[in-house]
Parts: sequence; C-alpha cells; structure tokens
Amino acid sequence: MTTQNPSFSTEIPSEDIPTETQTPEAPDELTLLRERLEKAEADVLRALADRENTIKRMEREKSEAIKFAVSGFVKDLLTVADIFDQALAHVPESEAGSPVETFVTGITMTAKQLLSTLEKHGVSKYNPVGEAFDHNLHQAMLQEPSDTIPQGHIVRVIQAGYRMHDRIVRPALVTVSE
Repeated sequence: MTTQNPSFSTEIPSEDIPTETQTPEAPDELTLLRERLEKAEADVLRALADRENTIKRMEREKSEAIKFAVSGFVKDLLTVADIFDQALAHVPESEAGSPVETFVTGITMTAKQLLSTLEKHGVSKYNPVGEAFDHNLHQAMLQEPSDTIPQGHIVRVIQAGYRMHDRIVRPALVTVSE
C-alpha cells in the first residue's frame, strides 16, 4: 500500500507554467544572457591573445637587450680601433727588417685582431665612400666640391662607421660633395 502525501505532488499547477502572455520578457532574458555569455567568451579570448602578445614582446625585448648589452663597451673600444688606424696611416716608409717595420707589423696584426674580435661579436666597420649621404648612417663634417663624385655623395671618410648587428653603434664621419 502506498500512501501519498497530499502536500507533495509531481504535477505543476497551471498558474506556474510560463506562457507568452504571462512572461513576455522571458525570451529577452535568455537572449540577454546569451549575449552576455558571448561577450564574456570574447573577452576571455581577447585577454588570452593579449597575454600571448605580451609574452612574445617581452621575449623579443629580452633578446634585444641581451644582443645589444655591450654596445656601450663596443663604443669605447672603437676609439682604440681608430687610434690603430691613425697610427698605421701615418707610418713612414721603412727599410725591410728595420725595427720600425717590425713595430708596424705588430700594430697591424693587433688592429686586425681587434677588428676580427669585434666582427665575431656582430660589430662591423663600414666605409661609405661614393655612397649617397644618409643622415641615419653618416654624420657630415665637411662639404667640398668634386668633379668625380655626384652632389650629395660621400667624398671622403674622416672616421669609419660601425654597426652592431642591425643597429648603428657609431655613424661614419664624412665629407659630402657639393
């Protein structure tokens, strides 16, 4: 024998069933909730994309910082390279086997080794004679007329320029044709 509790019934009274006339805002609430859910999903995807972009940017900036960390040291070392170049440019002619020739040979070897070491670390020397003047790569020190080099081109390099990887460490000091 089963007894039924009169206060508990599985039937839903008809007044509790929503109808279009009773709750016209029900579909609007559902639509509103769906729109909010879609917006929340889009916001989450956007936040994840921003996070990935931030991570990539930070990795790129870290790589750049490591790559160019020694640029100040390199600039200071370029002065030494310039001194070697100037010393070698002003060496008088000497006889074979003389002490001056031995000294010049030693300076030449040291200058070449210094340049080789710089190149090993991504630093390269550039000599822009004959090229068109570019204020991003060159610093004009003088202007002079030239019959052989077109106007706005480099006639002479006063001090060589240097690049480190893809950046200019020091612009070339140049004389530009008028």
